[in-house]
Amino acid sequence: VRHIRKAKELLGKNKTAIADIAKNENLLFANLKEFELKFQENFEFLSSIKPGELSWNMIYDLLANALRRAELEKKFEDATARTYAAIEKIAKHQLFLKYGIYNSKARPEQIPDSLRKNYSEKYSSNEGFLQFGAIASFQLLAELGDIYGQRFSKREKLEAHMTERNYSILGHGLQPIDENKFRALFDDALFLLNIDSSALPKFPQFRFP
Repeated sequence: VRHIRKAKELLGKNKTAIADIAKNENLLFANLKEFELKFQENFEFLSSIKPGELSWNMIYDLLANALRRAELEKKFEDATARTYAAIEKIAKHQLFLKYGIYNSKARPEQIPDSLRKNYSEKYSSNEGFLQFGAIASFQLLAELGDIYGQRFSKREKLEAHMTERNYSILGHGLQPIDENKFRALFDDALFLLNIDSSALPKFPQFRFP
């Protein structure tokens, strides 16, 4: 959330100046207008993300952040942790958005009959609510006939990749995460969203001719 606020602040302060420069200097630098349009697109994208409010754009931004960590900084542990968090949020957001179910505070009657007994036995809290994680959330979505649950069920090794991340150094274990393991989980996230990486927000780049 902090990096989103800072980016929005910096873009907001400079977007008018960038537009003026692109308008006045475009004859000298033909790709300035393309840079300015991407700049404005990024500002609008960031403006759509509300602090503390889960949204699809926030999930896209988190995945874009993970990709930058991997490609620019080679921080594959960090990148994988962010990708895992994005996958968790896909299930969490869809459950609430479409079915009104909080996976951290679900009521037993919200769970289909076919899963209710199992979920009640495994995920009941002291307050009488059900609290369950990403894998159980996707399994619930699949039982509800939801597209995200169906994709999760169809994606071979996705659950194994998520479990592998849990045994990483930034998870709950000591196993290192390399680029291949990051890529596997990142591709899983793209599959769940039915997008490729070109759909994620990217920083505008200006190159002199």
